Amino acid sequence: GYSLGSMIGKTYYATRAKALAACSKNSKCTGVVRNAKNKYYLTSAKKSGKAKKTNNVLYTKGGSAVALTGYSYTVYPNYIYTSYLVTTVYKTIALAGVACAAKASTCTGINKIAAKKYKLTKDTTLKAATGQKVYILGGFDYTTRDIYFGNEFWTAKSPYTLSGTLADKTTYKTRDKALKHCLANSACNGITLTGGKYTLYKSSTVTTKSGSISWVRDGDIRTSDGYHWDKQAGKTLTGYYDTTVYTTLAKATKACAAATSCKGVTKEGTKKYRTNTGSTFSTNNARTAYKQGDPFVLHNHYYFSKIAGSKLTDIQTKKAYTKEADAGKACAKAHATCSGFVLKSKKYYLTKGWVLRTDNDYTAFVRNHAKVTYVEYSTMTPTTGSLRDPSSTTSTPPRSHTPL
Repeated sequence: GYSLGSMIGKTYYATRAKALAACSKNSKCTGVVRNAKNKYYLTSAKKSGKAKKTNNVLYTKGGSAVALTGYSYTVYPNYIYTSYLVTTVYKTIALAGVACAAKASTCTGINKIAAKKYKLTKDTTLKAATGQKVYILGGFDYTTRDIYFGNEFWTAKSPYTLSGTLADKTTYKTRDKALKHCLANSACNGITLTGGKYTLYKSSTVTTKSGSISWVRDGDIRTSDGYHWDKQAGKTLTGYYDTTVYTTLAKATKACAAATSCKGVTKEGTKKYRTNTGSTFSTNNARTAYKQGDPFVLHNHYYFSKIAGSKLTDIQTKKAYTKEADAGKACAKAHATCSGFVLKSKKYYLTKGWVLRTDNDYTAFVRNHAKVTYVEYSTMTPTTGSLRDPSSTTSTPPRSHTPL
């Protein structure tokens, strides 16, 4: 319920992790605000009683931040909360995080009272405790990532669900199968994973729901210069990064990819491309905009979105890889069950879970689709459609199909 007033610059960040990382590098930044649209921005003002604003969340500089089991925590060394929710003592912070998340309506945080000793708390009264620390439970750990699938741009958001009219009454067991059926259905604008099942929706509007992940269909995609680019015809981006007018899209995206404050490119006319600092689309029917998404790497024909300061769940720790290429090759080979891989302490581990969580000790590599060729699907749904798929190594012309 707080806002810190003045915004630093004009940049909105898609995730808290990115905003906090930017704040930590900015000497004027005293905190991060998440607004009612779940966008994050930096601020320099001090919190006061007059600064309250409905549906805003304020993260002030002070203790460090960690994410555990879908929730964010602020960590304060040498302090603890005064009363406990249960008598159980947990050996790791991860186990305590799971337990606190399961009791989120009454759990206020976690006290670390000694090495390998963590207890859940139920109050919000702090007291000094030298050598101990408190993990104060905050809100959800909101994460997003951009992916390439079927030659389209998708944004995965957690913890969010789509709702409303179903695009397909069938539920699916895997992400890839659900995305393929969504691509083949012109009425489908996204899918949601809840309780191990994937559901297709007509709506692209998301709402917060614990434990859910949604993939929202955005449109055409360009992959170049190490980034995914969300292509939107009839749209424009605001703010010029530089004064150069580029004659080709390739030259413009190359320049934008090399600049940290450039967020996209707009085609304003024939052989007229400009680099932009704004990341929000606005309508202009005479233009086409390319918003910069997440960076990617390519291994064994599969794209992987590279997300620093994040990790995927269900990490497979039995086998560690010393090279990124080897981990990428192994995941591509096991793509039926592999969701990606993570990097920690110069070692790579494959993952099976799709949940993305904030963790500054990790870098996540989220598996996308393989680089597509022109092979078409026909699905047994009421809607006829097609999509491009990487299952063939040669390109064939598009063909029309009807359901079997």
